[in-house]
Amino acid sequence: MRRLKAQQNHFNELGPLALRKTKVDTNVRSMDFDARLRAIRRRYKLFTQKQKAFDYFSKDLCQILGAAEALFFLVQKISSRHYGLEYFPSRPHPKSELFVFSESAAEAHFIKANKQFVRINGKVHAFFENVIRSVEHDSGPLRSIDFFPIPGAGKFPYGFFLFLNADNPQLKTFLQGKEWSRIGKLAYEIVRDVVARKQHKQEIKERDTLLRVAQKISSSLSLDKVLLSIIESLRHVVPLDSGAIFLINRETREIEHATDVGYPDKHRQLLKMKIGEGVSGWVAKTGRAINVPDVKSEPRYINADPKTKSEVAVPIRRGNQILGVFNLESHKYAAFTPRQIKLLEAFAGSAAVAIQNAWLYRQTLEKRELEQDLNIARNIQQALLPHRLPNNSLVSFAAFTRASRQVGGDFYDALRLADGNISIAVADVSGKSVPGALMMVALHTIFRGELRRGRRTSEIITQVNRAFSEKITVGHFATFFHAIIYPRTKRLVYCNAGHNPVILVKKDCNVEQLEATGIVLGIMRDAKYAEHEVQFEPGDVLVAYSDGITEAENERDELFGKERLVRFIQKQRMETACKIKAGIIGAVEMFSQGKPNQDDITLIVAKMCEK
Repeated sequence: MRRLKAQQNHFNELGPLALRKTKVDTNVRSMDFDARLRAIRRRYKLFTQKQKAFDYFSKDLCQILGAAEALFFLVQKISSRHYGLEYFPSRPHPKSELFVFSESAAEAHFIKANKQFVRINGKVHAFFENVIRSVEHDSGPLRSIDFFPIPGAGKFPYGFFLFLNADNPQLKTFLQGKEWSRIGKLAYEIVRDVVARKQHKQEIKERDTLLRVAQKISSSLSLDKVLLSIIESLRHVVPLDSGAIFLINRETREIEHATDVGYPDKHRQLLKMKIGEGVSGWVAKTGRAINVPDVKSEPRYINADPKTKSEVAVPIRRGNQILGVFNLESHKYAAFTPRQIKLLEAFAGSAAVAIQNAWLYRQTLEKRELEQDLNIARNIQQALLPHRLPNNSLVSFAAFTRASRQVGGDFYDALRLADGNISIAVADVSGKSVPGALMMVALHTIFRGELRRGRRTSEIITQVNRAFSEKITVGHFATFFHAIIYPRTKRLVYCNAGHNPVILVKKDCNVEQLEATGIVLGIMRDAKYAEHEVQFEPGDVLVAYSDGITEAENERDELFGKERLVRFIQKQRMETACKIKAGIIGAVEMFSQGKPNQDDITLIVAKMCEK
């Protein structure tokens, strides 16, 4: 062992054969080719620093061949259709991007021989001239290029040397040497160890970077901040000049642009696309990552950055659900390697968790804000309802309203007019929740405004319909019942705009139904409405309601129905208005057996008092 270390130290001091000016160098020069190669083999078996061994190895071969310089390239398969040549060893270098070529071009121009030293000429010579220029190497006029492959497992070599302008007169003998294949195996061992160590260090660095990035993007619950943090953090994982994160709209199932960096402003509108469109759209549709070494050869590429030469897109998935897509672009050819694709896929897992957490947090905030808005809307609706019903010695009232959701589209009104008569109204606006509530408020405001003008019932409804039609969108409408009770003359004048027939149960148990006198509000702006008059005498009971009463369902999907409501009122006609109201609500709830109401429930009961 000591002898081996001493020999190694001696070799380290001497340096490569091409640099020595000693007696040893002269002796080596006088050897035949096979002897020299055997000496190289024995020498480099002693090196533990493989990078230094590789540097000396290439220089020694240059000296033996009489070559001006040696360049070494690793062959990499970077996609299903493309290969790349990486200049090696990886020292500071003016141009680090891969030289990219298609598999068909490789088959046409690339040397397939894995175990032959070949002097290159013809079209293949031009191919390798481009390879040499790709690393911005200026070697002057190229009289010759000699190809020395490192054997690989596939159809192409693992890597190769290019010896430039070799002019040793014994080169032909060297090309035919049997020792050549053993030197190729030695070169493979040296290069493999150097590459493995380099990749190991890079993987450790990348794992540390991923851990820091994962911690960073998980530190915020704001979706916008998370997306911006992700796109900025990607710069530390892979090289990129521009990039975007596309999220999939979970309702429309279309890609919606989320955030981007590096794209020219005038091209950013091209980032808007649907699933299946462009490279990112294809990844969103298939759930498979794609690496595009040269965007000119990719028909699906959308040119949002004119300087882009290569692109990669990776799905962001959570389990089987695809949340979005990373789309990264570079101004260099083949900027993204297969190893980096795997790194991005691992990073996408952390990003998916952060995005989903931010989504859930946003939903929680939106739900909380919606609940606050609904509480405000509900308070506004409650404020619009009469604070006190206009009861007197001649007529008594009771009313009830309950929305099927937080807010509803029903309302009732009861107001003593200046002349002592009483106005009542019940309305049911199409739509539920906030849209229905907004239209209800608009309708109530319009109605109260027209009521103050002191017009006839039919005129009031006609004007309400005209104004309401101008404020709502097509397809929305409202049913409306309005009546004025004249207690002293025991009359009731009403107008029914498509509302449920209002039930009037007489003291003697006979029933009158106050049917529609015109169409619903909001359908025809110039619609006309008629008014009818009926007697409203002591002991009579009037019940106006919304269809949430009659359309209440039980577990067998049976409706409460108008007939059941009429029979109940007939039985309860001798009770007070409050008891009749409470009895109807109780009967509906008992019938429904706890099944939630699908519609708002509104009810107003008026009873003429008996002396």
